Amino acid sequence: MIWRKLPGTVLGVTNSPYVQLKAQSVTSGLQYEWTSPQGFKSKQQNPFVFAPGVYTVIGTDPSNGCQHFATIEVMME
Repeated sequence: MIWRKLPGTVLGVTNSPYVQLKAQSVTSGLQYEWTSPQGFKSKQQNPFVFAPGVYTVIGTDPSNGCQHFATIEVMME
């Protein structure tokens, strides 16, 4: 599997059948939600995925409701 942050930067390549997505922020205490158009959903900060696709994470600051977004694409080769 190959994963890259959209648009375009390759973040890594592995022969493993899964990838661990990772969300990081300088703001502590964020609540995370990962989703994909294929129906994947997770509230974990760093979930494992077993299928290629485009994954989006939203980090919400519960103290003020501010949201931060990031998208990553996982591809099979």
